[in-house]
Amino acid sequence: MDEPRRVLPVRYGDCTVFRSPPGAFLAEAGARGLADRVVPCPHGRRAVFPPGGGPPVVT
Repeated sequence: MDEPRRVLPVRYGDCTVFRSPPGAFLAEAGARGLADRVVPCPHGRRAVFPPGGGPPVVT
């Protein structure tokens, strides 16, 4: 399986089927050495991923 360069988690409050809080996802990503790939985007903000794979910008 290909590993993603960036991960933008779905906001916890936007979906009713999650069984664990966002912190559990972040902890698991950290345990797997992927924390630097996670792009947190607070509710009401947006993440812009520039073409070419540059770092995303949360506005």
